[in-house]
Amino acid sequence: MPDSHAYLSASSSSRWIHCSISPRLEAPFPNKSSIFAEEGTAAHAMAEQKLLRYLKRQNSRSPTKYDTPEMDEMTDIYRDFVAEAVEEVRKTCEYPLVLVEDRLDFSKWVPESFGTGDAVIVSPQKLWVIDLKYGKGVWVRAGPDEKSGMPNTQLSLYALGAYSMYSPIFEDIKTVSLSIVQPRLGNIDTYTFPIEQLLTWADEYVKPRALMAFKGEGEAVPGEWCKFCRAKPVCRALAEQAMNLAAGDFAEVEPETSIEEKTQHQRDQPFHFKPVPTLDHEEIEAILPSLNVIRDWIDSVYAYVQASALRGVRWRGFKIVEGKTKRCYVSNEKVIQALKKEGYTDFYKKPELLGITEMTEYLGGRKEFNRILGELIYKPPGKLSLVRDTDKREAIEIGPDGTLPDGTAASGKVDSAENDFAEI
Repeated sequence: MPDSHAYLSASSSSRWIHCSISPRLEAPFPNKSSIFAEEGTAAHAMAEQKLLRYLKRQNSRSPTKYDTPEMDEMTDIYRDFVAEAVEEVRKTCEYPLVLVEDRLDFSKWVPESFGTGDAVIVSPQKLWVIDLKYGKGVWVRAGPDEKSGMPNTQLSLYALGAYSMYSPIFEDIKTVSLSIVQPRLGNIDTYTFPIEQLLTWADEYVKPRALMAFKGEGEAVPGEWCKFCRAKPVCRALAEQAMNLAAGDFAEVEPETSIEEKTQHQRDQPFHFKPVPTLDHEEIEAILPSLNVIRDWIDSVYAYVQASALRGVRWRGFKIVEGKTKRCYVSNEKVIQALKKEGYTDFYKKPELLGITEMTEYLGGRKEFNRILGELIYKPPGKLSLVRDTDKREAIEIGPDGTLPDGTAASGKVDSAENDFAEI
């Protein structure tokens, strides 16, 4: 399965098509993997193997730690959908071209760009692009976007790549079908439209914007496409929009106003807050579309600040501290032996040993608890978190190379449970 990525990738196309400067802004930030990305890669590899078996082609795949019965079931759904699509096309074309995890070159419209199509079916009449989305965090549509009126940009670029490469063989392609298969959300969405619409969009809309993005030109344009942008925490345009929305949500703006119109309204006019202490139903409805933008921006800024603080960067008014931690038993087996030696037997909260607080009460208080089990209790070091410098906990010194006084890396001791903006 190809693993290289173009500078202007199809997967980030909704971003650079709307905000042409975003690739340049993202360049300094590493494109880090995550457990979700690795899980998705494993699912795609499993799905690829199943499709190749269906097509009676040679295939091999090594098991991964992410393989689960759920993944097996979900990739079955994807394989079955692709198989049904192939059989449908075979009704009008006995031998369609079926591509599985193939590289698609759409550099005719997007400089030096290419992508990997999960499954592409090419026939004399129809081009069909099918994409597996294993994640379940964001519902993905194949159909038109409400703002641009165009279908899913990632799949549309894949379709352009397939058309560019195979239209000399299949000269009379008339329609394009795009399908999203998102089995964990029960989402299977297909959209079909004329090939002329795709080519017009590519020539008149994508090509000029791609050229600007490739050159790093244009202005930052915040919107829903910012969600996965690596430059989100330092983007001035997004910060201004989020702050404007946060303040403007309580100003006198019509409920049906869009986020973009609302932001422009706030730039053009001073804020006028309603002279009432509480929000009514319509006002709450009006702010709902803005909340995700504001929350995502806040989360991204906090994550950026904490990550840099763990590399030794100082932020005025904040410090890194050791998080709260709970006392633990050194060994359940040793605790059981010590209790039995003293004649205690009913010290289980099925199916587990009583916790330290409950055990203290069971033994009649702290004095007896410490006598029997005091040497079998320890308190592990807490994870690191970013807090205001007014916090009473002692600051943890982190060197400019991101190391703690004991020489270990600070970044490996972050407590995700404490990574909440409310704490700072």
